[in-house]
Amino acid sequence: MHPIKLPITLTCLFFVLSLNAEDLTLLNGKMLKGVQVTKVEPDGLRVMHQDGLSKIPFESLPPEWKARYPFDINKAEAYRKDTAAEQQSIRAKMKEEKEKLREMELAPMKKAKEEAARTPRLTDASSIKSYWIRSLPQPVSLDRDYSRKLKFAAYMTQQIQSGIYDLDAETTALEWNFREYTRIGELERAKLLSDQLIGIKQQISERNRLRQEVELKEREFALKQQELGLQAMGISTMQDVSTALNRIAFQMLIGNVISADANGMTLQYWEITR
Repeated sequence: MHPIKLPITLTCLFFVLSLNAEDLTLLNGKMLKGVQVTKVEPDGLRVMHQDGLSKIPFESLPPEWKARYPFDINKAEAYRKDTAAEQQSIRAKMKEEKEKLREMELAPMKKAKEEAARTPRLTDASSIKSYWIRSLPQPVSLDRDYSRKLKFAAYMTQQIQSGIYDLDAETTALEWNFREYTRIGELERAKLLSDQLIGIKQQISERNRLRQEVELKEREFALKQQELGLQAMGISTMQDVSTALNRIAFQMLIGNVISADANGMTLQYWEITR
């Protein structure tokens, strides 16, 4: 690698400066070695020394240097104010350019956000049902009651997919879409969804009423079947049931043939338990 050759004039300048270099002790006690003055400004000296470059205010110079470089305090203050104002202007301009650059970078994201604010995020019953299924707790093998929880998740998945909760999913979707149309100010569409919601909620109320009727009839049927079974065995009162069961339990405990004679009737154990 060849050494860089400096122009003759610059080489001569460094040589002259090195000849004029001297040490400088400032009023605060700091010493600069090999000081070479490169520029005299209204408020101080710009120098080069062994540790680098510095700007030294005239107020920090020792007396002999002040005598060598006299200065006007008024001119110095005016220069400093002008320099500070210029630096402030430069910083403000840099800040403005930085903000413009950031706005340019964020413009696509801002535009997309504004577009999203004007666009309703709609859903439907199918999406709601899929969300419900995804939200079901999925147990892991280390969970307590793992088998029971797994069966419950499978059961609920089957129930949701079977259509039992279709009206509930439709209601949830309509309520969400109603809020979205209201958010973006499309009140007419929101009103249409509100009317649909009223109709579906009426259907849900009717469905729940029918379910309750079916459950009530099933319970009544089960009780009737139980009553008929007891009557077939000659049991017509709760006292008869209590007496018969007590006799059976007693016979089981003593290990005899399981039969009981109560109030003139004979009961076989297998008839009670099958």
